Amino acid sequence: VPIEMLFGQGFNDLFVIRVAGNVMGDVCLGSIDFALNALSESVKCVVMLGHSGCGAVTGAVDAYLQPLKFWSKATPPMLRSILQRLFVAVRAAANGLEEVWGQEARERPDYRAALIETAVCLNAAQAAFDLRLEVERAAKWEIEVLYGVFNLHNHQVCMPVDPTLPPRDDNVHLAQAPTNPREFHALAVQMAKILDMSRDRRMPEIASPKFEVDGKPAEAPATPGTT
Repeated sequence: VPIEMLFGQGFNDLFVIRVAGNVMGDVCLGSIDFALNALSESVKCVVMLGHSGCGAVTGAVDAYLQPLKFWSKATPPMLRSILQRLFVAVRAAANGLEEVWGQEARERPDYRAALIETAVCLNAAQAAFDLRLEVERAAKWEIEVLYGVFNLHNHQVCMPVDPTLPPRDDNVHLAQAPTNPREFHALAVQMAKILDMSRDRRMPEIASPKFEVDGKPAEAPATPGTT
């Protein structure tokens, strides 16, 4: 994923950290802490960006659906650690799909694809939630924490909404990092409803997620920042 090109930035304008599955391990957290200390208040925004078809999330989904194959995928200890961390998003995605689709959800031929797509979004949201906590701990100034999913097919950063809405003109639309764990379930249910209406398994066009937590709407900002 060409991060600088995606956000319209030049080389060395962004501090980019790449890790499999957006897993916030010690090295990743140390790199974030270094960036905040080295760049100080020039850091105005931090973005957690996932991408469609994530191999790490796909591996976690397959291990979740076929537990007996887990050890064949996770024999190396470090790889096992990544998959285990991703199971949180995968389980949340499965719960959302089963709540909307019913107990027969696993019998649908499109279940695996829907589970991967939902888990990718939830994993980005969860990582952004963890990132927000780290940023609030390490930074003494206000920093915006956002997240999104890069669609490898149309080269857009988007989050799911009702697929009947017309596409937007901009290529990047990010959501604010969750502030409450209950937002994860709301996003999972929203994704399940969208995928139930859109059977072609393509990521919906750009727009921000719209869901409510405790009766209050939560919407994404219109313009992304840079790190």
